[in-house]
Amino acid sequence: MGSDPPHPSQADGSTFRPSLVLIDGPQTDEVAGSPTQVANRLEIMTGAILGLAGPGQNFAGLCTITVIKPHDLADQLLDRDAHPEWQGKRTRLVYQWPDREDLLAQYAELRRDGLRSGVAIDIQERLLFWSVASWGGGYSGHLLAYGTHPEQPGANFTAASAKRTLADVHPGGFTFHQAEHHMLLDHLTSEQPIAVSARGRTVDE
Repeated sequence: MGSDPPHPSQADGSTFRPSLVLIDGPQTDEVAGSPTQVANRLEIMTGAILGLAGPGQNFAGLCTITVIKPHDLADQLLDRDAHPEWQGKRTRLVYQWPDREDLLAQYAELRRDGLRSGVAIDIQERLLFWSVASWGGGYSGHLLAYGTHPEQPGANFTAASAKRTLADVHPGGFTFHQAEHHMLLDHLTSEQPIAVSARGRTVDE
């Protein structure tokens, strides 16, 4: 594998070694299905990584893992007989299901609605910035549309340099707490879920 990289040096030229390491999700589905890759990563984790501490130094290694297949990297690492140095502990995904299944079903429906689409509006003194996004499972999402109110004549601008402002299209005054402002938000969102940021504060409409 070649020579080991030099250890980090301090100003006086002395080297220092870590006292804690956190490994997050060391295997993928592909790795879990490959005995060769599992063995290679186990060797690295139990050898090179746990050996990072210097002689006589205390060292702690933490690892968050999910068992994907029997005898995969996680399954073996959690076996205290095979790898007592890692002190593996298995936890459940769900410890107790709720008694009110009707509320669980309601939550699931609300979550599905929230994943479908949403509108975000950033309320500034001179104009509004808005975006519409659609969300799906696995944290995937798509930006459907975005813009400002009022619309600007050019593509490059900032809130400070906007040519058309809220005062231009609402000469009678326009503040967050005014009724006409809420009417505008209703018009822009068209009954979509909304997250509104008002001058540094996040509020729900």
